[in-house]
Amino acid sequence: MITRSALLAALIAVAVLLTAAPVQAADDPERPSRRTFASGLDNPRGLAFGPDGRLYVAEAGRGGRGPCRPGPDGRLRCFGRTGAIAEIGAGGQRRIRRNLPSMAFPQGGGAVGPSDVAVGPDGTLTHVMGEARVLIPYRRGLLILDERGLRRVGPRGRTWTVARIADATAVALGPDGAYYVAGRDRIWRAEPGRTPQVYASGLPGVVDLAWSGEGVLHVVQSSGALRRLTRTGSLQVTTGLTAPGGLAIRGRYAYVTVCGVCQGTGAVVRIPLRAQPET
Repeated sequence: MITRSALLAALIAVAVLLTAAPVQAADDPERPSRRTFASGLDNPRGLAFGPDGRLYVAEAGRGGRGPCRPGPDGRLRCFGRTGAIAEIGAGGQRRIRRNLPSMAFPQGGGAVGPSDVAVGPDGTLTHVMGEARVLIPYRRGLLILDERGLRRVGPRGRTWTVARIADATAVALGPDGAYYVAGRDRIWRAEPGRTPQVYASGLPGVVDLAWSGEGVLHVVQSSGALRRLTRTGSLQVTTGLTAPGGLAIRGRYAYVTVCGVCQGTGAVVRIPLRAQPET
């Protein structure tokens, strides 16, 4: 049985957050229009679509009344069961999972809690905590990205390392069956049993990445930029995304969680993806 003290220690240990000031939108007349798809979220992070088109968002919560402990940065964070998984669909927006562990600054920002969510083909919902990222079904188990790199988690919880990538922050399954992992300023292409290869470089601060239906990789960066990667480099789709926390693509639109370190003012914005030929 996991005690509260052990859970607090685990959450604090992975509390590596970017509490950056909001990024101001650039004055760019070519920037495509965007609209708010969901609002009122607490520190929203990773997101994923289910097979029925509903969108699920991991909310890291807003902490609580305590106990409170200093994190690795020396700043006080307080525990509470305010983490959640939100569902956005035709019927509106609601939290379908509540009372998940969360630690946040006393004002509720910069939370550590639910960090990502995945939906299986049958609609089964799974979430991860702390700084871990997306789960991908793999050989009767799941793939998870954490501080150890890309790992396989078996049905009984046993783990195997698939790829060691330093400072990994995000992973997406490519149309070619390989795994694309963001680490430092690069995107790595990883296949089980093989040494990871550099797929793209010069991309600092990648928060999340996702493939479009046309087979084009998109990344969102902590600077607030959303980019599409082509064979000759990256093309900017939009800028000015405030403290982005996650990225998902469905059809001709990208969905990005913004204000990912904010209590109550986090949101999901929908951004149209312009059809552009590969170069």
